[in-house]
Formats: sequence, structure tokens, C-alpha cells
Amino acid sequence: AVYGYAGTFTHTFTSAGTLSVLGLGASYFTNIQINSTVVTDVEIFDMSGITNMERMFMNCTALTTITGLSTGNVTEMRQAFKNCSALVTMPFIDTSSVYHVYAGLSGFENTWMGCSSLTSFPLINTSASTDFSSTWRGCSSLTSFPSIDTSSTLQMHSTWRECTSLVCLTNLDTVHAQTTTNGTIELMLYNTPALVQPDSTA
Repeated sequence: AVYGYAGTFTHTFTSAGTLSVLGLGASYFTNIQINSTVVTDVEIFDMSGITNMERMFMNCTALTTITGLSTGNVTEMRQAFKNCSALVTMPFIDTSSVYHVYAGLSGFENTWMGCSSLTSFPLINTSASTDFSSTWRGCSSLTSFPSIDTSSTLQMHSTWRECTSLVCLTNLDTVHAQTTTNGTIELMLYNTPALVQPDSTA
């Protein structure tokens, strides 16, 4: 277990098991990066102080379950779940405060990239997001996807690239998305052979 700790804390996990995280309010954890290949479950008892989830679970390749994920105060989520290749289900999370600007864009760059075991995804608040670069790239077990709000997006490079089982996407608004050399839609959905032509506004 990791208890409320101010400053930088580093620990190497040597055996598989459950990690319990207990923060003690806003004066403690504002950011935590677990990055473990042996942790299978994470249970969080207080996330009230965490505002930055960048790389929080990145490369947690054995992670199957996350409980207590309260994200109402989180403003940054880039690469948060990147390469969580054993994660089958993503719990519903509050993303209404995710607005941290990096390189002129805000949102979900690489957030769930490489989550190859995810079979479904919840509807999340993406109304303020301008960046969906590689957000779900390589989520090869996803078959369907909720109708998320992409009306503010400026960047959709490789958003669902290599989602090889994805069959259906609806109501994609790509009006403001930057056009790349190969075209916004083409790269956004590159190597999605099962996909029926998406219902989009471009």
C-alpha cells in the first residue's frame, strides 16, 4: 500500500498483487505514476488531491481492475492508461475538468493507446477536448464505441487506428479537425478492417 506522501516516492514491486492508494487530501498526492508490470489490481481510497493523471497507469501491463477512480478534479489525462493491455473494462470516469493545455491542445492524447483487451468503453465528457491523437489506437478488442462529442476537436490523428475489431462509430464531428497529408478520416481510422463507414460530419 502507498499512503499519503508529499514529494516524490519511488518503489519497485517484485511480485504480483493489489496496490492500495490512500491520499490524504489536496496537500498530498497531486500526481501518481504507478507504471508497474506486476500490479494486477489498484484500489484508490482518496483521489481528492489528484489533478494530474498523466502516465498514471502507463505500462501497467498486468492491470485488470481499477476501483475508486474518482476523477472529477483531474485536468490532465495524457497517456494515463497507455499500454494497459490486460484491462478488459474501463470504469465510468468524470472527464468534465480535463482541459490542461499542452502544445496548444487539450484532451486525451494517447490516453488509452494500446489497451488491446478493452471490449467496451463508457460514454465520457469530451466536449472541451481538442486533441484525440492516438487516443484509442491499438484497442484491438473494441467492437463498438459510444457517440462522443468531438465538436471541439482540432487533432484526430490515428484516433482509432488499429482498432481491428471495431465495427461501428456514429456522429463523429470532424469539421474543425486539422487535415493531414493522407486526410483526417483515413489516418483517424487506419487499419480498422471491420468498420462500416462511420457516420460523420466533415
